[in-house]
Amino acid sequence: MIITTSFQVDAPLDIVWRHLLDVPAIAPCVPGAQLTSVIDDRTYAGKIQVKLGPIAVDYKGQVKIDAIDEVAHTVNLKADGVESRGRGGAAATVHSEMHADGGRTVVTMQSDVAVSGLVAQFGRSAIMQDVSQRLAQQFASCLEQQLKSSPAGQTPAASNPASPSLTAAPPAPAAGAAKPVSAFRLAWEVIRASIGRLFRRR
Repeated sequence: MIITTSFQVDAPLDIVWRHLLDVPAIAPCVPGAQLTSVIDDRTYAGKIQVKLGPIAVDYKGQVKIDAIDEVAHTVNLKADGVESRGRGGAAATVHSEMHADGGRTVVTMQSDVAVSGLVAQFGRSAIMQDVSQRLAQQFASCLEQQLKSSPAGQTPAASNPASPSLTAAPPAPAAGAAKPVSAFRLAWEVIRASIGRLFRRR
Protein backbone atom coordinates (compact mmCIF):
# COMPACT_ATOMS: atom_id res chain seq x y z
CA MET A 1 0.00 0.00 0.00
CA ILE A 2 1.38 3.40 -1.05
CA ILE A 3 0.72 6.24 1.38
CA THR A 4 1.68 9.82 0.54
CA THR A 5 1.71 12.51 3.22
CA SER A 6 2.90 16.09 3.28
CA PHE A 7 3.19 18.86 5.82
CA GLN A 8 4.68 22.32 6.24
CA VAL A 9 7.01 23.51 8.97
CA ASP A 10 7.29 27.19 9.82
CA ALA A 11 11.10 27.23 9.69
CA PRO A 12 13.81 27.59 6.99
CA LEU A 13 14.78 24.55 4.91
CA ASP A 14 18.34 24.21 6.25
CA ILE A 15 17.19 24.16 9.88
CA VAL A 16 14.36 21.68 9.24
CA TRP A 17 16.66 19.46 7.16
CA ARG A 18 19.29 19.20 9.91
CA HIS A 19 16.72 18.69 12.63
CA LEU A 20 14.96 15.89 10.77
CA LEU A 21 18.28 14.06 10.44
CA ASP A 22 18.59 14.06 14.23
CA VAL A 23 16.54 10.91 14.84
CA PRO A 24 16.84 10.84 18.65
CA ALA A 25 15.62 14.44 18.80
CA ILE A 26 12.55 13.97 16.60
CA ALA A 27 11.57 10.48 17.85
CA PRO A 28 9.28 11.89 20.60
CA CYS A 29 7.29 13.68 17.86
CA VAL A 30 6.31 10.43 16.13
CA PRO A 31 2.82 9.59 17.50
CA GLY A 32 2.85 6.41 19.59
CA ALA A 33 6.58 5.78 19.05
CA GLN A 34 9.49 5.43 21.44
CA LEU A 35 13.18 5.18 20.59
CA THR A 36 14.77 2.38 22.63
CA SER A 37 18.37 2.25 21.39
CA VAL A 38 20.86 3.67 18.89
CA ILE A 39 22.49 0.78 17.02
CA ASP A 40 24.81 2.90 14.85
CA ASP A 41 24.81 6.32 13.20
CA ARG A 42 22.08 5.29 10.74
CA THR A 43 20.21 2.47 12.50
CA TYR A 44 17.78 2.85 15.37
CA ALA A 45 15.63 0.46 17.37
CA GLY A 46 12.28 1.39 18.80
CA LYS A 47 8.71 0.46 19.46
CA ILE A 48 5.31 1.81 18.57
CA GLN A 49 1.89 1.15 20.02
CA VAL A 50 -1.37 1.35 18.07
CA LYS A 51 -4.66 1.16 19.92
CA LEU A 52 -7.54 -0.56 18.13
CA GLY A 53 -10.46 0.06 20.45
CA PRO A 54 -9.77 -1.92 23.63
CA ILE A 55 -6.82 -3.73 22.03
CA ALA A 56 -3.29 -2.29 22.09
CA VAL A 57 -0.93 -3.63 19.43
CA ASP A 58 2.79 -3.22 20.16
CA TYR A 59 5.45 -3.38 17.48
CA LYS A 60 9.20 -3.64 18.01
CA GLY A 61 11.61 -3.06 15.16
CA GLN A 62 14.30 -1.00 13.50
CA VAL A 63 14.56 2.04 11.26
CA LYS A 64 17.57 2.39 8.97
CA ILE A 65 18.59 5.46 6.98
CA ASP A 66 19.45 4.05 3.55
CA ALA A 67 20.46 7.18 1.66
CA ILE A 68 20.87 10.92 2.24
CA ASP A 69 21.12 13.46 -0.60
CA GLU A 70 22.29 16.78 0.82
CA VAL A 71 21.79 18.66 -2.46
CA ALA A 72 18.29 17.40 -3.28
CA HIS A 73 17.26 17.28 0.40
CA THR A 74 15.98 13.72 0.17
CA VAL A 75 16.21 10.81 2.60
CA ASN A 76 15.37 7.14 2.06
CA LEU A 77 14.44 4.99 5.06
CA LYS A 78 13.64 1.34 5.66
CA ALA A 79 11.62 0.21 8.66
CA ASP A 80 10.44 -3.18 9.82
CA GLY A 81 8.85 -4.52 12.96
CA VAL A 82 7.08 -7.48 14.48
CA GLU A 83 4.05 -7.47 16.75
CA SER A 84 5.14 -8.32 20.29
CA ARG A 85 2.70 -11.23 20.54
CA GLY A 86 3.77 -12.68 17.22
CA ARG A 87 0.46 -12.03 15.47
CA GLY A 88 1.75 -9.94 12.61
CA GLY A 89 4.32 -7.50 11.38
CA ALA A 90 4.93 -4.37 9.35
CA ALA A 91 7.54 -3.15 6.89
CA ALA A 92 7.94 0.10 5.03
CA THR A 93 10.26 1.92 2.66
CA VAL A 94 9.97 5.70 2.89
CA HIS A 95 11.18 8.38 0.51
CA SER A 96 11.18 11.89 1.99
CA GLU A 97 11.92 15.11 0.20
CA MET A 98 11.92 18.75 1.30
CA HIS A 99 11.82 22.08 -0.44
CA ALA A 100 11.61 25.70 0.62
CA ASP A 101 8.40 27.69 0.27
CA GLY A 102 9.32 31.22 1.23
CA GLY A 103 10.49 31.01 4.84
CA ARG A 104 8.70 27.70 5.37
CA THR A 105 9.67 24.12 4.54
CA VAL A 106 7.43 21.63 2.76
CA VAL A 107 8.07 17.95 3.53
CA THR A 108 6.59 15.18 1.36
CA MET A 109 6.83 11.51 2.31
CA GLN A 110 5.93 8.55 0.12
CA SER A 111 5.72 5.27 2.01
CA ASP A 112 5.33 1.77 0.62
CA VAL A 113 3.78 -0.06 3.58
CA ALA A 114 3.00 -3.75 4.07
CA VAL A 115 1.22 -4.96 7.21
CA SER A 116 -0.04 -8.32 8.40
CA GLY A 117 -2.08 -9.48 11.35
CA LEU A 118 -4.67 -7.47 13.26
CA VAL A 119 -3.79 -4.03 11.87
CA ALA A 120 -4.11 -5.33 8.29
CA GLN A 121 -7.82 -5.90 8.95
CA PHE A 122 -8.38 -2.26 9.91
CA GLY A 123 -10.06 -0.02 7.37
CA ARG A 124 -9.61 0.61 3.69
CA SER A 125 -6.55 2.16 2.08
CA ALA A 126 -8.40 5.50 1.73
CA ILE A 127 -9.01 5.61 5.50
CA MET A 128 -5.39 4.67 6.19
CA GLN A 129 -4.28 7.50 3.88
CA ASP A 130 -6.35 10.07 5.77
CA VAL A 131 -5.27 8.75 9.17
CA SER A 132 -1.61 8.88 8.09
CA GLN A 133 -2.02 12.49 6.95
CA ARG A 134 -3.47 13.45 10.33
CA LEU A 135 -0.54 11.77 12.09
CA ALA A 136 1.83 13.70 9.82
CA GLN A 137 0.18 16.97 10.87
CA GLN A 138 0.61 16.00 14.54
CA PHE A 139 4.28 15.29 13.84
CA ALA A 140 4.70 18.66 12.10
CA SER A 141 3.12 20.54 15.03
CA CYS A 142 5.47 18.85 17.49
CA LEU A 143 8.45 19.57 15.22
CA GLU A 144 7.59 23.27 15.08
CA GLN A 145 7.37 23.41 18.87
CA GLN A 146 10.80 21.80 19.15
CA LEU A 147 12.33 24.31 16.75
CA LYS A 148 10.68 27.28 18.47
CA SER A 149 12.01 26.16 21.85
CA SER A 150 15.59 25.81 20.54
CA PRO A 151 17.92 28.81 20.84
CA ALA A 152 17.72 30.79 17.58
CA GLY A 153 16.00 27.78 16.00
CA GLN A 154 19.21 25.76 16.15
CA THR A 155 19.57 22.05 16.93
CA PRO A 156 22.62 19.86 17.65
CA ALA A 157 22.43 18.45 14.12
CA ALA A 158 22.01 21.91 12.59
CA SER A 159 25.07 23.27 14.37
CA ASN A 160 27.30 20.59 12.83
CA PRO A 161 27.02 20.93 9.02
CA ALA A 162 30.17 18.82 8.57
CA SER A 163 28.29 15.71 9.66
CA PRO A 164 25.50 15.06 7.14
CA SER A 165 25.53 11.35 7.86
CA LEU A 166 25.07 11.73 11.60
CA THR A 167 28.67 10.77 12.26
CA ALA A 168 28.58 12.38 15.68
CA ALA A 169 27.45 10.06 18.46
CA PRO A 170 23.69 10.57 18.93
CA PRO A 171 22.41 11.32 22.42
CA ALA A 172 20.84 8.57 24.47
CA PRO A 173 17.08 8.22 23.97
CA ALA A 174 14.88 9.85 26.57
CA ALA A 175 13.06 7.63 29.01
CA GLY A 176 9.31 7.46 29.27
CA ALA A 177 6.58 5.57 27.49
CA ALA A 178 4.93 7.04 24.43
CA LYS A 179 1.19 7.55 24.36
CA PRO A 180 -0.39 4.95 22.05
CA VAL A 181 -2.05 6.03 18.82
CA SER A 182 -5.79 5.37 18.86
CA ALA A 183 -6.51 4.18 15.33
CA PHE A 184 -10.24 3.96 15.96
CA ARG A 185 -10.41 7.53 17.24
CA LEU A 186 -8.45 8.85 14.28
CA ALA A 187 -10.54 6.85 11.83
CA TRP A 188 -13.75 8.16 13.38
CA GLU A 189 -12.46 11.73 13.06
CA VAL A 190 -11.68 11.08 9.39
CA ILE A 191 -15.12 9.57 8.74
CA ARG A 192 -16.86 12.41 10.57
CA ALA A 193 -14.91 15.00 8.58
CA SER A 194 -15.76 13.19 5.32
CA ILE A 195 -19.47 13.19 6.16
CA GLY A 196 -19.26 16.88 7.00
CA ARG A 197 -17.66 17.64 3.63
CA LEU A 198 -20.37 15.63 1.87
CA PHE A 199 -23.18 17.63 3.48
CA ARG A 200 -21.43 20.92 2.82
CA ARG A 201 -21.41 20.13 -0.92
CA ARG A 202 -25.23 19.81 -0.94
